[in-house]
Amino acid sequence: MKKTFLILVAIGILGGSLYFFIKSKQTPDQVPTTGEETGFFRSFFPFSSNKNNADKIENINTENNTEAGNSVADESITPTETEVRLEQVTTYAISGMTVFMAEREIVDPLLSEEGAGGGEPNTRESTPTSSAPQEGNIKIEIVQALRYVEKSTGHIYEYHLDKEVSGKISNSTIPGVYEAIFADNSQSVLYRYIGSLGQIQSYLATLGAEKGRFLAEGIEGVAISPDKNNIFYLSPLANSVTGLNLTVKLGTSKQIFSSDFTEWIPQWVTKQAIFMTTKPSWNIEGSVYALNVSTGAFTKIFGNIKGLTTLANNAGNRIIYNKTTSDGPELGLFIDNSFTSLNLYGLPEKCAWSKDGFTVYCATPNIINTNHLPDMWYQGLVSFNDTIMRIDTRDISKSTIIDTENYAQIDAINMTLSPNEDTLFFMNKKDSTLWKLKL
Repeated sequence: MKKTFLILVAIGILGGSLYFFIKSKQTPDQVPTTGEETGFFRSFFPFSSNKNNADKIENINTENNTEAGNSVADESITPTETEVRLEQVTTYAISGMTVFMAEREIVDPLLSEEGAGGGEPNTRESTPTSSAPQEGNIKIEIVQALRYVEKSTGHIYEYHLDKEVSGKISNSTIPGVYEAIFADNSQSVLYRYIGSLGQIQSYLATLGAEKGRFLAEGIEGVAISPDKNNIFYLSPLANSVTGLNLTVKLGTSKQIFSSDFTEWIPQWVTKQAIFMTTKPSWNIEGSVYALNVSTGAFTKIFGNIKGLTTLANNAGNRIIYNKTTSDGPELGLFIDNSFTSLNLYGLPEKCAWSKDGFTVYCATPNIINTNHLPDMWYQGLVSFNDTIMRIDTRDISKSTIIDTENYAQIDAINMTLSPNEDTLFFMNKKDSTLWKLKL
């Protein structure tokens, strides 16, 4: 009897030890968590998980760069500061993004311990009536956020920069969205895709609304106002084009522009000015004009430059432009009616202005093998591997932030700074995936 008792005790001790050993080896993903977020984002998942890191490696071309690839795959190697700064956010293609300051609901842990009738916090002996958040337990905080649209489905995701997590906030399916433009404090999205008859379709939808509305077919040029409340778009009409100003919340539009010349790229720069640049070709001279939103006045800023594309700052008083040269597209700065070379080659479409109006971030190609740009780049006949640079346009000083080719094959487009300008987001033109660079 005594021997049997000792055996049972030994089995119990062994079982308990085994239980605590297994428990100690559980990863965070295996341990159920409740999280602090409520409302839309109950299903956040981390992008920094091991699975996502593995997916990144499969999608990165690491030819002639095995050391960089191994440093990401091998968790025993501590990544350098530069490797941590450059991260892939999605392994799937997106069609558009926006940055903004978002409201996030959190549960105050102190308020959560209070009784239903208020008063002093519950003691350890107190039995809570419900584990669900109660009214009064919820607090609102303002955080930097990013919204983006999955290209294949049209689903909308929101990414919070502080937690580096993302959650789906809309599962309305619109397959094959080529371009997505956010408006109205990121509550509305203009989805652009190719319809069944081969026409460009533009569908404006609002989060929470039962249905949206279609704009005119065949819209080729779209620009969002600085406050994101209005959309300017170019609608074809016979052998001409009209420009309409759409107020998103009201759903009303007003014509403010018309032209027999139909090839325009609009950029809504200030509240009253939309810059209109002629569509570029490497061997055709182009010009840029200012359209007054209120009066419709149309004024030439500068032009007669081959291959011209432009990007103006938020005041409209500094413009990055490119011109065709025998060595490729040369970047320059237009200010105070004068031209200054930046001594760089690239395209303004691969740049983003800081809110200070002086600093610009550009992804500049490491190698350019043709001067037939931007034509061949738009057509997908050539692709770049970029170095991202910071340029101070006051003295044309330049500094290299990162040569992305050391870590991935990136041809950066749609560059966007976070609200606090501590992170640079962009899409990789090679596969339309979303990336971020901590500045």
